[in-house]
Amino acid sequence: MDKDILLDLATETVRRYGELPSDFAEKMAKRIRRKFAFKVEPEKINSLAFHYKEIYRAGAVTLKDYLNPPKGKYSAPGDVDFENFLCNLAKKFPEDDFDILQKIGGCIIYYEYLR
Repeated sequence: MDKDILLDLATETVRRYGELPSDFAEKMAKRIRRKFAFKVEPEKINSLAFHYKEIYRAGAVTLKDYLNPPKGKYSAPGDVDFENFLCNLAKKFPEDDFDILQKIGGCIIYYEYLR
């Protein structure tokens, strides 16, 4: 499967807070078919989505270990040791593409720390 499709799926998966809607796989299959002209079975989408949610959960749990003292009054992306945070995710999930881990890692920082 093309990396752009996987990045799109990862982004849409982690944007959904909590459990995925029951029709998530069917809607993503239609989106991928429209956007990328590629057919993916809903079972494959569910499998990947649950895996990406697991990466998100694992990263969210360890995020606090990579926070530096805030430099200002408000939270900022620079407060996170992003490089080491990503290295940790890559060690836990070596089979995953680094760009996908980077995308999920960025979402973790945004949703769990900056927001």
